[in-house]
Amino acid sequence: MQVAYALQAEDLLHYQLYAASKSPLVRRNRRRSWLIATLAFVSLAVLFYLERITSLAVYFALLAGGSAALFPLYSRWRYKRHYRKHVETHYQDQVGAPVALELTDTLLKSADRASRNELQLRELYQIAETPQAFLLRYSPAGAVIVPKRQVDAAALASELRRLATLHGIEYVDDRSWQWQ
Repeated sequence: MQVAYALQAEDLLHYQLYAASKSPLVRRNRRRSWLIATLAFVSLAVLFYLERITSLAVYFALLAGGSAALFPLYSRWRYKRHYRKHVETHYQDQVGAPVALELTDTLLKSADRASRNELQLRELYQIAETPQAFLLRYSPAGAVIVPKRQVDAAALASELRRLATLHGIEYVDDRSWQWQ
């Protein structure tokens, strides 16, 4: 099966956010930051309450509640901004570049204006289907991104499922995934 497409900045950002959401390290860091901020405000509220400075105790208690409720939204925005800048800085040469991808029973061949690659399908460890793209992951940090809006998604999904079954590759159906 052969497909041709051009990656856009949103496709690269989508992959970065998907990989980050599946990374235990990133998830742990986000959770830790959320807890530290909230616990710092709770600690200050308790400290001022024990010192009988109720106005500051109430103030920091409200900040703790706000932090507990709103920090996940801030973290989501901050990480998205970080990865958007990362894509703009490091992947600008790939944006808009045409990519030709060929899938056979044993090989994945890709060609763009900078390189030609051949990858044994058995080297893939996961094929993830997200709402916007197919991600053919060959290492924790690397993947071939195929945007759904530029290809026949149903035919490609069928072919990728067949190849995943043939080679024992994990096929992850994450069509309901969204960045959180």
